[in-house]
Amino acid sequence: RRAASPRAAVAAPDRGRAFVRMSSITVANIRKSFGTVPVLRSVDLGIEDGEFFTLLGPSGCGKTTLLRIIAGLAEADGGTLQFDSDADAVSNYSLGPC
Repeated sequence: RRAASPRAAVAAPDRGRAFVRMSSITVANIRKSFGTVPVLRSVDLGIEDGEFFTLLGPSGCGKTTLLRIIAGLAEADGGTLQFDSDADAVSNYSLGPC
């Protein structure tokens, strides 16, 4: 199952223009291995709507793997990923508990 986009366009209340509202992202206990090599071990993360967030770390620590899982381009071996947004947004995606 592919993730819906975590963005929803809504009309600005006083100007009639559309702007993009981001969803909050909750990552809970995400795990990923490539063969016998664990890459992500029980990653927990919360990013609120409108929050500026950076993901930093040394080469090979799993940054890109986590971002690919959040984007829906890779599957986690376990854990949950959820996008929460206003009722107008269509994005509410979960890998389910694994």
